[in-house]
Amino acid sequence: MKEFELTVIRLQESGVIAADADTAWQVLRDFTSAARWAGEIVSCVMEGGAGVSEVGAIRRMTFDTGAVARERLLALSDRERFFEYELLPPEELPFEGYLGKMQVLPLSGGRSVVIWSSSLTATGGNPGEAGQFLSRAYQAGIAALGVHLSRD
Repeated sequence: MKEFELTVIRLQESGVIAADADTAWQVLRDFTSAARWAGEIVSCVMEGGAGVSEVGAIRRMTFDTGAVARERLLALSDRERFFEYELLPPEELPFEGYLGKMQVLPLSGGRSVVIWSSSLTATGGNPGEAGQFLSRAYQAGIAALGVHLSRD
């Protein structure tokens, strides 16, 4: 049996988008909205008829590869414009204990900054590769959100 050292990874990516914070937050606070702005997500639905911003609810995302991920909404604050979520097992990824957060902060000139952060434990393979994969995904997601909001 091959053993791997467990490595805790903390990531944070951010990007400026050409939409005010309230507009960006109205999109992000809908826990199913990723299917509208993240190109690799083909569907995102709430399980059990839960509301799209209901803390404790679970979303089921299907990716263009056919992979499925389930995530539980852990916290949501309209005042601070953030939500926190966890990735639920089974995880077909080389990490576990994934906790994520997205937040929108206002900037001047009708712009805002989107911050996407997470912590997770790498369970195998190269921990750096898992971190690089997620960092690229966060950067692409923030850029895609900006494009989506610029069309509205």
